[in-house]
Amino acid sequence: GGALRSIPDLARMIGDLGIDATTRAIFYDDANGLHAARMFWLLEYLGHRHASLLDGGWAAWQAAGLPVSKEMRRAEPASFAPAVTPRRHATADLVLATRDTPETLVIDVRPPELHARGHIPWAVNIPWKRNLGEAGLMKSADALRAHFEAFGVSPEQQVIIHCQNGLASSHSYFALRLLGHPLVRVYHRSWAEWGDAGDLPVAVAS
Repeated sequence: GGALRSIPDLARMIGDLGIDATTRAIFYDDANGLHAARMFWLLEYLGHRHASLLDGGWAAWQAAGLPVSKEMRRAEPASFAPAVTPRRHATADLVLATRDTPETLVIDVRPPELHARGHIPWAVNIPWKRNLGEAGLMKSADALRAHFEAFGVSPEQQVIIHCQNGLASSHSYFALRLLGHPLVRVYHRSWAEWGDAGDLPVAVAS
């Protein structure tokens, strides 16, 4: 799994997008929100509290017949001052330390077939695509809450989310933050790191 860029590099990249402390940043993509959610998590990790996702992304925008353009708009560069928020981020060591701790839940958001081939033994498999309803839109808050509660996810828990390579985990991070869960982290190096480590516990479906 790839490490994040340095904090100064990330701050420079975000500033180049025209984002400063006062900016409301709304992200969208054409991949069911995977890349947009990654940016949402990144901004929260860096202390920004004014980020949103466009529900349904580019497909929903087009389906609504809203205006589109082929012109490349350039943002005016801004100065982004990060305030790193460690409680939004998890490492393999932290995941390992959560074993046998009921107050922390580890969620694997990969498809069931990937989870079956190998997974963190105490991770619960809750595929990220189940956050979505019809037409790629997020499920309603009530439906999302019921979905996660069915897997035993509660707002009182610390939740650590991982996927294959740190992308899809952000989608479920966003879903839980949307529901107001305060203690949510992304293990961004995810299974790509854990599965290749060789010295970390792994389970496979029997």
